[in-house]
Amino acid sequence: MTTTIKKEKHPLNVKIGERIRVGRKACGLSQHDLGDMLPKPITFQQVQKYEKGTNRISVLMLNDIAETMQLPLAYFLEDLQDIKNTLTEMEWKILRSVRGLSAESQQALITLLNEKMAR
Repeated sequence: MTTTIKKEKHPLNVKIGERIRVGRKACGLSQHDLGDMLPKPITFQQVQKYEKGTNRISVLMLNDIAETMQLPLAYFLEDLQDIKNTLTEMEWKILRSVRGLSAESQQALITLLNEKMAR
């Protein structure tokens, strides 16, 4: 029996996806139209995944979308500075927990994490 693990959508991907959808609709484009108009065309399903925040979007692809819709790249990135909205709930809990540690304990945690990631 296979178990499927559903990945949580990152809030930053969702916000950028919302901007893509709003911009696309303002330009009067369907997902199919936008996908076909890109320098390296993509399927409407891929556009849909970007808009829903299901898939991460590269800066290069976001730039291509911005140019295709004749919108500034900054349009997609406005109001994203609030770090709390860009972290998952688990990342936010970890950050709050780490802030409560002494400087020595924080350094020990960094050392431990670096060792784990090196494996």
